[in-house]
Amino acid sequence: MKVYLKKSLPVSLVIVILASSCSDAPKKSDKVSIKKSEGSKTDGRSKADSLVTEGGSLYLSGKYEEAFRLFKQAADQGHAQAMTTIGNMYKKGDGVKQDMALALEWLNKAIDVGDINAMISLADIYNEGDYIKKDQKKALKLYKKAAEAGSVWSMNVVGRMYSKGMGTAIDKKSAFEWYKKAADRRYTEAINMMGKFYEKGDGVEVDYKKAMEWYKKGADLGNADAKKYLAALLKKEK
Repeated sequence: MKVYLKKSLPVSLVIVILASSCSDAPKKSDKVSIKKSEGSKTDGRSKADSLVTEGGSLYLSGKYEEAFRLFKQAADQGHAQAMTTIGNMYKKGDGVKQDMALALEWLNKAIDVGDINAMISLADIYNEGDYIKKDQKKALKLYKKAAEAGSVWSMNVVGRMYSKGMGTAIDKKSAFEWYKKAADRRYTEAINMMGKFYEKGDGVEVDYKKAMEWYKKGADLGNADAKKYLAALLKKEK
């Protein structure tokens, strides 16, 4: 996972820096919207929020052990995003001895309280198989959980997994449905895939008009591939 760096260094920054990226999916630069913890004080930060913000600064300064201690304090106070960060630090061995059992334990704790990044982080672990045995069925289940919780990036990934038969049998109908969910939320790769479905008749009837409508949506959002696909289809129509 990646994110554009911000001066304030919220916990979401450290989570996305630490998390892995899906090996057969686009980068997650716009996948998840992180909210501040409930119960923030008038200055917008609870004690746990302050701990993780300071921990983020320490992490980016390379002071992993100090950062880990602060994240652990916040996680012990029930801060879901801090739990996810602790899980990812155990996974990578940042500031602590690498321990996949503890990584999974902390990620699952965060998932139990609804943290979307934890769902995606654990799904990545199962999807890639770099740290534990690869299990794309479990990965798909977790990506779907994140998608159902509102992760547009995950909606697109679920569409791709159904389309390619990753962790499931190839299911073009389900692929179409999940890509459309992401496309309706302006996710450009999914928008392009909707165009491809209609252009090629992949699971739906061939419909160049609808294909062009989707490509135009992508082009209007500035996507270079959408512009290319639209131009090619217009040429084909002549």
